[in-house]
Amino acid sequence: MSRFAPAFLLAAAGLTGCPTDTPDSEPVDTGATVAVCSDNAWIDVSLGYFRACGVHEDGCIECWGDVKADAVNDTGWTNYGLLEPPAVAARSVSVEASTIDDGEPAACVVASDGHLTCWGLPLVVSIPTAGGVSRIQLRDKYDAAIQALGGAVARYGYDGEMRETVAVDLGPADPGKLWSGEAGYCLIDGDQLRCTGIIGPEESFTRAGVTDASVGAYDACWTDVHGTLSCQALRVSYYPQVLAPPPGAFHSPCVFHMACALNTDDRAVCWYSDELPVPFSGWTEAADVPLAELRCDWWGACGITPDGKLHCWGDDNSVHRPPGSFVIPYGTL
Repeated sequence: MSRFAPAFLLAAAGLTGCPTDTPDSEPVDTGATVAVCSDNAWIDVSLGYFRACGVHEDGCIECWGDVKADAVNDTGWTNYGLLEPPAVAARSVSVEASTIDDGEPAACVVASDGHLTCWGLPLVVSIPTAGGVSRIQLRDKYDAAIQALGGAVARYGYDGEMRETVAVDLGPADPGKLWSGEAGYCLIDGDQLRCTGIIGPEESFTRAGVTDASVGAYDACWTDVHGTLSCQALRVSYYPQVLAPPPGAFHSPCVFHMACALNTDDRAVCWYSDELPVPFSGWTEAADVPLAELRCDWWGACGITPDGKLHCWGDDNSVHRPPGSFVIPYGTL
């Protein structure tokens, strides 16, 4: 694995909107949970710990979640509302996967012209913002992976000792087959899965015959050509336990502390680690409708139906997240 990004991404790296030494800014609460978009189909959604953003087919971006800006809850964390998204037409969105929410999360969208636009918590890592981008996956404000239109993927990580961004070539991936989580990154090239852990190469692995994958807080899960679900720890030194998936045929997995996948009827089936036993208080069952896309986070999941409706479900009573926070409006949006 090279420490140099693909030529396109390195050339674009000089055109950044996020300097490497950007200090944290004071979070700002807009007082609104959801931007005003016309009621048309959803095409993408990304979930953070306490926030989520989605994109409509006309490119309009909506964000919603915790807006308790003035209260410090029992954990000592102060929760803020997500900054209003930028007025650009977007194709996809990424909210950072690794944060304990001490303010604004970071969020980025791939605009319709292939440029990147980021807002919320300023990124410390420098990323290319010029056109030609097909997908971005934010792990946190120090770490992101970007896929070019040609498929090449580069990881941008901030080196605290050198005080600069280091770009690493992760190799090619099929369109859209790039995922991030607290544990690291996974991508699929053909039917070859490559997962890169955040600790070191000893926690990275490859698998053949893979169709879909996802990365969570500690694990990566994937489905093979037969629909079999498998999971492997991607942060072994930190948390060796692996989510044990249910038997059956599935596709489109998503994983965090909990995990879900779509069965042969395209319905979501969810399972959990020992930290989140089933059932736990306040859990809302997965929507019993066919879904085309699936996203998970700590508290729950969202899915998009083939006709563009957004369904969200999960823990709706703050038992497994800081008291006083409220995230996704459950049900259909």
